[in-house]
Amino acid sequence: MPVKDASRRLREVVEKANRERYLLLTHGAHLVDTARFLAGPIASVEARHRALDEMHGWSVDVEFESGALGHLELISPRHGDFEEGFRLHGERGSASGTAALPWFQRARVETFKDGEYRRVLGEDGFTFKRQIEGFADTILDRAPQLGATLHDGIAAVRAMVAISHSTVFGGRVAPADVSGPVVTSEERYAPLRKVA
Repeated sequence: MPVKDASRRLREVVEKANRERYLLLTHGAHLVDTARFLAGPIASVEARHRALDEMHGWSVDVEFESGALGHLELISPRHGDFEEGFRLHGERGSASGTAALPWFQRARVETFKDGEYRRVLGEDGFTFKRQIEGFADTILDRAPQLGATLHDGIAAVRAMVAISHSTVFGGRVAPADVSGPVVTSEERYAPLRKVA
């Protein structure tokens, strides 16, 4: 039977109190990590955020270090079926993918090249099982790590901090130029409140 420390429960309440920060950190991490996996390191972002009651949405224009451009969207909670996905367009082809909740194991990826579509069969798409097996292989057999590394995690957090700075203060922001925590629109005017 799980046992939780009372102080840990209090920390959870505090962490979830600022819904804008909580949603960006919990869901944005997957969004940014997927974008970096598919298109490489992020050079800069320009983002907008809107909130309506409990629903929050981010619209993020991204420039990757390769020179590629991208657009990220995060909406939570979404009123409809949960979905994550991507669309890539290049000079030699394109690829798109959608995934329902990971535990449904129903990812669909399709590519187009040389006038032909190809769709992969996701017969071993049990995400969590594959992650645990890969982690065990890395530790036990010294296999190369296939998942995200510590450096990927740091880069994802820096990108989320840049997204938050762009939504709160405006303009294009480079992850390399930011530090500190994710800021929210509620905190934008906090220094003015302290002075008044």
